[in-house]
Amino acid sequence: MQANAHQTGRAHCDGAPVHYERHRPEQTTLYRLVQQHAASFIAHTEASTGSELPGFIKDEFDAFLECGILAHGFLRLRCGDCGHDKLLAFSCKRRGFCPSCGARRMSQTAAHLVEHVIPHVPVRQWVLSLPIPLRLLLAAQPELVTPVLQVVQRVVTRHLLDTASLRAGVGHGGAVTLIQRFGSAANLNIHLHCLVLDGVYRSGADGRPRLHLIRFHGVLAPNAKLRSLVVPQGSPKDEQAPGVAASGIQCEAQTAQGGPARISWARLLKRVFDIDLQRCPNCGAGELKIIAAILERAVIEKILAHLGLDPQPPPKGRVREAGLHFAA
Repeated sequence: MQANAHQTGRAHCDGAPVHYERHRPEQTTLYRLVQQHAASFIAHTEASTGSELPGFIKDEFDAFLECGILAHGFLRLRCGDCGHDKLLAFSCKRRGFCPSCGARRMSQTAAHLVEHVIPHVPVRQWVLSLPIPLRLLLAAQPELVTPVLQVVQRVVTRHLLDTASLRAGVGHGGAVTLIQRFGSAANLNIHLHCLVLDGVYRSGADGRPRLHLIRFHGVLAPNAKLRSLVVPQGSPKDEQAPGVAASGIQCEAQTAQGGPARISWARLLKRVFDIDLQRCPNCGAGELKIIAAILERAVIEKILAHLGLDPQPPPKGRVREAGLHFAA
């Protein structure tokens, strides 16, 4: 579900809390750029290459243009105390360039790593930038990322063992690698961000076309013998927030050991922006709960028209003649 945070200001001096307001993606520069030029980009690319773009690329553009738009459907929430209604648009949940869903996944991943994976020890970030020919090779053959990572981890672990004056087999390093497939200019640029435990663990005498973009190594690997002794255990009672979360506004996650660890959107917004989505913005005391999922076109138009909102989705741009310059 769409749940981007738009802050109207931090808490005021009188203690009034910051509240949540609906995100309006159709007003952003990125949305207008995709809206106006996506069809032209697809047509010109296919004409210049002589082949059709993969379906998942077209689906990514279409899903982004529907993400957060009330005219494409929404959840209806109501405060149990004062009866105040609130609409929550659906989200695309894509991994491409949607900033809303990307921020959601980023917040979820960060919370999971901090609470359930990375121990309370010093951590150093290592960034591996690859030669351009190797970047193109890894993009075309993603299965080669794994052996490259194995080499990187062996070198880093060897360095840490030497620093600690330990031999291989005695000390055990740990790392989490996040694989980035693009650069700051949205260009193809595969590089690796490794969060490496800045040291090694020494055991006592008693001794993951799909590509996983987060890898766990050493003592942080899913089946590592020392993992349960190293990673934070977290608080089970915090895994599921009540109210809105229990009704299904949740953010998916997958633990390194294969089990689900869900953190609700309400809790993520509270954690990142200090916004309490569960509390009614009208009375400040009631709890918002889902009462309906609105999916039928006629019902969507009736509700939005009654509220004075545009019941029609933003129109998509048409294919333009080749040779025209793209403009934001």
